[in-house]
Amino acid sequence: MKHLSIILKLVEKYIFIVILLLALLILSININKPFIGHHDFMSAFEGMQARNYLKYGLWKLKFGAVSSHIQGPVEELHSFTVSYLPFLSILISVSFSIFGIVEWAERLVPVLFTSIGALAFFLICQKLWNQKVALMASIFYILNPMFIYFGKLPAPDLPVLSMMLVSFYFYTLWLENEKKLFFFLLNFSLFIGGLFGWTIIYFGPLLILHSIIVGKFQIKLLIPTLITLLTIFLQLFHTFILTGSFLTAGQISLIKFRLIEKNFSFGGIQFTLINYIKQEISWFQAYFTRVILILSSINIFFNLNKRFSLQKASLLFFLGL
Repeated sequence: MKHLSIILKLVEKYIFIVILLLALLILSININKPFIGHHDFMSAFEGMQARNYLKYGLWKLKFGAVSSHIQGPVEELHSFTVSYLPFLSILISVSFSIFGIVEWAERLVPVLFTSIGALAFFLICQKLWNQKVALMASIFYILNPMFIYFGKLPAPDLPVLSMMLVSFYFYTLWLENEKKLFFFLLNFSLFIGGLFGWTIIYFGPLLILHSIIVGKFQIKLLIPTLITLLTIFLQLFHTFILTGSFLTAGQISLIKFRLIEKNFSFGGIQFTLINYIKQEISWFQAYFTRVILILSSINIFFNLNKRFSLQKASLLFFLGL
């Protein structure tokens, strides 16, 4: 019994390692399957870009991502993928150089970052509530179908989400004691996330808004937003180096489609408020499962009469955003 008690204490002390290992174990399932699943065209694109880096070298390609076979001299190449910075493809090329050009070596990169995101999720929950709540929430998070399938998809969105969770965790630590180290790690993780994808730009303004709500705003909280803007500038500047223009015709068309398209539709269905709500409900059920949605709703219902601190409530709200 004494040995069992010691083991339980060690597990409790290092439970965060258990969470990390559990995430890695779950994501390792089917890690070497062929790229034939939902959204796996991204896997093919990222893999081809990584292979081209290995074949021609980063410098010759000017760090540009090429998602097809290169025909003719590399110096005359003008067709690049510029939707995101090529950081993910570069990391995958490093994995290829170590383990070989196989499916699991490509998926290894998003698996590592997704697992780090799961660990950050556990630490956030532990900080806001306690270890038991964090453990239960993390198990539901890791066993979620969306986590299991998309967590190993070689696409920029997953590492971006993970780095946002890491940044969010360091932000909660910084709110408590304002240590320079936590603020540095907050900004560093944001910068890494920005190298994966521009979608992290939303995070900086949310931090500013939250700090204003809880009365802890400081002028230095403008730095995270400036860092995310820096990564956007790096993407535009890299596009200019590759194509001679800061925005390509494809990027301009995409911006117009997302912001000012009049006849917008999704999934072949005309966009209306009712159709949008129906689609969102369908996605929620598919990705989060009805079990989690029902249990979450029950928990919210039975906690409506309990007082909730402004800081905790607003942190959850912005994390949800």
